[in-house]
Amino acid sequence: MDVPYAQQFQSRNIHPPDFKTWGSAAARAHKDRVLSVGWSSDGRRLASVSADKSLRIWPDKALQSSRPDAKMATAMIGHSDKVMQLAWHPTDSNLLSTVSLDKTLRCWDIRARAPTHTLLLDTPAYNVAYHPDGTTVAAGAETIAFFDMTAATPMKTLEQKQKTGLINHDFKWSADGQLFTVCCDDGSFTAYRYPSFEQEFASTTHTSDLTKVEFTRDNRYMLTGGGDAVVNVWDLEEGACVNTINDIEGLVRSMSINFNSECVAIGTDDRNISIASIHTGHVLHSFNAGARTKAVAWHPTNALLAYASEDITRDEHLREPGLMNISSSVRVWGKGVGRGVSKGE
Repeated sequence: MDVPYAQQFQSRNIHPPDFKTWGSAAARAHKDRVLSVGWSSDGRRLASVSADKSLRIWPDKALQSSRPDAKMATAMIGHSDKVMQLAWHPTDSNLLSTVSLDKTLRCWDIRARAPTHTLLLDTPAYNVAYHPDGTTVAAGAETIAFFDMTAATPMKTLEQKQKTGLINHDFKWSADGQLFTVCCDDGSFTAYRYPSFEQEFASTTHTSDLTKVEFTRDNRYMLTGGGDAVVNVWDLEEGACVNTINDIEGLVRSMSINFNSECVAIGTDDRNISIASIHTGHVLHSFNAGARTKAVAWHPTNALLAYASEDITRDEHLREPGLMNISSSVRVWGKGVGRGVSKGE
């Protein structure tokens, strides 16, 4: 039975947001495509990384108007190739890590404006994730290396754990740190117990590449999204799919779960960002992002979503010159944006 939109939230004593009243803002932050965005654990800073080889750190006040000032972003230089993804330390809001096609994992303290550690990888890296306790970082793509941040050397890799020839599109730890899930390009995922790496459960329910995985903060659900334009919701206690979000178009390129584990933002190839209910699978709202959405990130406590576009081809730029500016911009959308960012609902 369909549950009315408002009742989806009221049943859990949550006031339903009016997404239609939310505003947006953008700043041309980089010289090339923005590839990843993320909020610090305290929500006071937003980081962005780009194909221009840089990391930029934005204070939250830089995003409180309809025309954010890009000059307020601090540039962090160190990588020698495209910076593909970033991850903030889960407990220390001054620390974060980035991975690049230059085969390095770099760990940064934003107070120093320079890498505190540069760790070498065997292959170019597309993904990075912290364990919830902040002591371990996973980085890689073809293989996944786990770094003990107190020793700065790989603890182990998952190279032998994966089938030959598979690419690991994404990986994350669960909120309690007891599961580590890896998504692969054959539509499968494997959830490992951590730190034993014994298989907890696995599935090949997606009919195309499995591109993204996210966990809710309450540790109840895991979400997987793929090239089949489907997001599956998995009950972690049962190890079973309990919901499907399929009213979206295009390959799922990015996902982020909001601060109260009610909604997921989904960025796809169709240039729309969809906001869907995790509990019912219904799409609650959708808006045009202007280009394929490479990255989305909900603020940890506020009604605010940061996002960035995907690659813009030469042909697309010739047809629509404005798309190139979208590609190099950091963008935010939320309640009160353009009039001052408001607090969580």
